[in-house]
Amino acid sequence: MKPVILHPEAETEIEDAADFYESRRTGYGERFRAEIEAALTQIGNVPTMFALHKGGPARRRLLNRFPFAVYFIERDAAAHVIAVVNQRRKPGYWLDRLNDV
Repeated sequence: MKPVILHPEAETEIEDAADFYESRRTGYGERFRAEIEAALTQIGNVPTMFALHKGGPARRRLLNRFPFAVYFIERDAAAHVIAVVNQRRKPGYWLDRLNDV
């Protein structure tokens, strides 16, 4: 399994989304976190299982129960999570983070 490293802004996106879901319904924030953890484990185990986003260096893992995607790239024997994006919001805002890895 490859180590999975979270970009600081991706960590913030996870926490913000979990807090939002928890404020809407008790327990949903924890469900969101559990689904993120499952996605991160899968990314670490088989990162090439996920398609390249628009032919670029980033790969995308869609969540099953929430309208979010986890974008990551592989570098230095690790999977670097660049963003955790609500798919109903402005697309591509995270692309400048690719330069941070």
